Amino acid sequence: DTMTEFGVDESQISLVFTNYQTGESYTVNENNFQTAASIIKLPLSVIYVDAINEGAIDWDTEVPYTYADYEEGDGTITAAVANGTGQAAYTIEDLIANALMYSDNTATNMLIRYYNELYGSGAYNTSIANSVDVPIDESFYSDNVASAELISAYYDLLATDDTYQALVDYLLNTSPDRLFTTYVNSSLMANKYGSYGTALNDGGIYYENDQAQYSLVVLTDGLSDGTSFLENLNLRVNQYYRANYL
Repeated sequence: DTMTEFGVDESQISLVFTNYQTGESYTVNENNFQTAASIIKLPLSVIYVDAINEGAIDWDTEVPYTYADYEEGDGTITAAVANGTGQAAYTIEDLIANALMYSDNTATNMLIRYYNELYGSGAYNTSIANSVDVPIDESFYSDNVASAELISAYYDLLATDDTYQALVDYLLNTSPDRLFTTYVNSSLMANKYGSYGTALNDGGIYYENDQAQYSLVVLTDGLSDGTSFLENLNLRVNQYYRANYL
């Protein structure tokens, strides 16, 4: 009904809703790979936590900044570099926090570059693809694309494994409130949104009673009012879920 209201055709979205109480899911084009934008920062952060747990690095490992890492956008690291007050190096903890909470592109570029330096060229894409059991399109290895099923699988990891609690905490502090958290309490919705060109995406987990209740991941492209669609979709999913399961 929400898709119809906002003129959304199925071909324009990739969607996965997962009910963590019942294990049921609802999908639309879940395996379609399309522009990921900043939602790819969640899988990137997960593979870093894995590397930390393996002992290859730790949260305090410092990553040197290079001129090629800079990219315009939000975030304190990008802002510092832009105004000439940037540091020579940042800890992995600082980079992940900025990438998830403020969608800092410079921090993200530093993380991708350093991961490939540690594990070899292309390791960033390969590790993301291999860390979850979902179909991967060949375009993933050369472009910033993702499917709702790929991103949803990473939210499933956060919902079921305390190893990634630090990432949940960062996502619960995403700033500013936008899309999934426009109408749903941002202190209960751990989300990561992203936009690039005509693509507008969001994904997240809704928590209540200290438990993951549901996850919703939606990638869109070419919508006439993608903002209102995503805002209202999560609001209605939230209202439905809370009325029936809480």
